[in-house]
Amino acid sequence: MSRKILLIEDNPDHAELTKKILISSNDGYQVDYVDDAREGLNRIFQQDYDLVLSDYRMPSLSALDILGELKKRGKNLPLIIITSSGNEKVAVEAMKRGAYDYVVKDFSYEDTLSMVIRKAIERYNEITVRRKAEQELQESERKIRSILNAIPHGVLGLEEHHIIFANNAVENVFGWRPEELIGKSPRILYRNSEEYENIGKRFYSMLEKQQNYSEEFICRRKDNKEIICMISASRMDEGLDNKRIVAMYEDITERKRAEKQLEEAYRKLKDAQEQLIQSSKMAAMGQLAAGISHELNQPLTGIKGFIQAILMDIDKNTPIYEDLEKINRQAERMDKIIKNIRLYAQKARFKLEPININQPIEDSFMLLEQQLRLHNIKVEKHLAQDLPKIKGDANQLQQVFLNLITNARDAIDEMGRESGGIISVTTELDKNRYVVNVIFSDTGCGIKEEDLGNIFNPFYTSKSPGGGIGLGLSICYRIIQDHKATINVESAIGKGTTFFLKFPAI
Repeated sequence: MSRKILLIEDNPDHAELTKKILISSNDGYQVDYVDDAREGLNRIFQQDYDLVLSDYRMPSLSALDILGELKKRGKNLPLIIITSSGNEKVAVEAMKRGAYDYVVKDFSYEDTLSMVIRKAIERYNEITVRRKAEQELQESERKIRSILNAIPHGVLGLEEHHIIFANNAVENVFGWRPEELIGKSPRILYRNSEEYENIGKRFYSMLEKQQNYSEEFICRRKDNKEIICMISASRMDEGLDNKRIVAMYEDITERKRAEKQLEEAYRKLKDAQEQLIQSSKMAAMGQLAAGISHELNQPLTGIKGFIQAILMDIDKNTPIYEDLEKINRQAERMDKIIKNIRLYAQKARFKLEPININQPIEDSFMLLEQQLRLHNIKVEKHLAQDLPKIKGDANQLQQVFLNLITNARDAIDEMGRESGGIISVTTELDKNRYVVNVIFSDTGCGIKEEDLGNIFNPFYTSKSPGGGIGLGLSICYRIIQDHKATINVESAIGKGTTFFLKFPAI
């Protein structure tokens, strides 16, 4: 392969000798010769040469000047200095400034010149290959760095449990600048050492078996704020001998919060749909109840009329008179129950008017009196007779009290006692005389402490399947709020439950 050499020499005899040595070396050198240093410098930048041979000292420029200009203009080219005998120190200084080698013009010049040139070219080639490899490596690293920095999630490289690289996005995710993390343990990204060790064991264990592994985990930012991250890790090497992995941290805190909100919205929508369905069912039940009570009212009116007529025609001392009186009282009771059902079932607008709180309580117990007796449940009523009135809707308050009574009945039944249980209700004027208190208590199974905060939520129920859908107390709570009243509860497992209702007096 032909090598093109530029010879810069102001002494013609020396130049001729040098050309002769190079051509006769059989190394295939092609020699260009100039006797002026400035002309030689121009040639270097005009043509491509494999090597430059330059006399150390020339009239226009020295070899050191040429070296300085090459360095200044970024020209990477091997330059060998030719110096006279005794100027080796100067030549060595030139090499410190970038010359590849030097040759002394002495008796060994002819033997050493070709050898020095060959070594210089070999060295230049090695340096060129190495520089190219370094440039390619730098370019590759630059591309990788660009790719990593284009990823919007934090990316860390780990070796032996220490961070060896970090992309720019780690600052957005964790608040740490990349350079602050290099050399540190990733422990600082977690809440405590125990969690860090657990996730490390889990990840490295999984990466021993497979190339990649992902898991959600709670991490900690530089400002100690906790975030939820999806951590995706992959091995850098075939194995994990050096525990070299790359891990990507995606902050999914907002996404998880949005998912939770979406789930809550969906739950509320589903609850609303269930409430609409239940409302439709209740409306249908109300219509059915109204129809049944109307149908029962006609024959009952006849029964009452005949009995009253018989009572008017017979003497009070007649043996059957007392029995007819009992039948008449039961007929009157049935009439009240039917009127109460019709009132309860009718579709009326919410209307607040002055009422005695005792009346809807009495009406509710009258409706359920026989049912409670069959369940062997004793009712204790302590209703104050001199209470001030409250502003209320008797129909809706009756719905509240019916629900409290039936819940108490179910709680007592759940205890499975042959002796049944007790439901007590007390009404009283609060000591500040501006509030009417209603206290409902039972001796049933009670409510778990962890459930007490949920009993007024729609569709929450602790009853067994088929025992209810959990709308009762939520409706009660809404009705109580509509009355500007409050309802609270206390309960003990195995002892019973007490509801405290407070109504503003008028």
